[in-house]
Amino acid sequence: MGWQRFQGWVLRRAPWLALCCALPTAALACEGARHIRLRQPVSISPQEKAEFRQLAPLRVLAVDAPPMARYDPASKTYSGIGVDVWCFIAKDLGLRYDILPAQDLTVADKLRQVQDGHADVFLLLSQQPDRARLGLFTLPYYESYYAVIARKGQPLPVHGLADLAPYRVGLVKGVALEPRVQAIVAPPRLTSFDQAGSKGMFQALRDGAVDLAVYSRDIFEEKRYTHELFDLEVIHTLRDDPRAYGFYFSPSPAHQRIVAAFDRYLAAIDTSASVAAHVIGERQFIERYVAQRSQRAMWQTTSVA
Repeated sequence: MGWQRFQGWVLRRAPWLALCCALPTAALACEGARHIRLRQPVSISPQEKAEFRQLAPLRVLAVDAPPMARYDPASKTYSGIGVDVWCFIAKDLGLRYDILPAQDLTVADKLRQVQDGHADVFLLLSQQPDRARLGLFTLPYYESYYAVIARKGQPLPVHGLADLAPYRVGLVKGVALEPRVQAIVAPPRLTSFDQAGSKGMFQALRDGAVDLAVYSRDIFEEKRYTHELFDLEVIHTLRDDPRAYGFYFSPSPAHQRIVAAFDRYLAAIDTSASVAAHVIGERQFIERYVAQRSQRAMWQTTSVA
């Protein structure tokens, strides 16, 4: 068995090992914290800050889900709205933290690591009662919706989740909407993908292996430009089921105090500049197109010369 196959075999049986393996550790691009403003002052006592500074570094998990968190494999850094908010608040409170190297874990795996105490916080998670019973949510810093995505030009009559039943549906493992979709779509018609494999889900949709995909609308719109998925489109937005994303902590007295402090900031925070800075999928595509066009023009001119 090769090393990569052996590593995958081990992680499938004990995913928490990915949190302690000697892998390159990702970092947060905290220069984006400058985009965060407070609408009113937040009062944190010197005693509270002293207590937070004495805590062990928090073990943080993230996921590639732009615009909330975008992972750059070249620099091994995360940036995004959630990163800006986290960096702003953590710096003001004096919290230390490490980003855990867990790129191979699914959203469901990462959720369990926090709930079981193998990690301290997940940077972005949508709120739902089952999760709240096993961990601690802060107030939300971002809201979005799920969407039903199909190949372009397919007039499928989908007006809500109940209409998914006759179709072959793709879904990311561990997302908040998973139980509701599982209750509607029979197991033979439902295909689950890892969060890291969402590109594979979109490819399966393009290839006709699935008829529809259910995914975060905002994340899809960003990845649509990043991966040039222009043959796919949103055919329905599930506006009756908004998703509020916050920071998710493992349950402990220390984390209860941190969450209470975070909530004071989140009640007063203005993320509008961060949203404008990180909703960049379309802008990046246009810039890349202009650069490629300029390069082609240069080569044509060189050829003629």
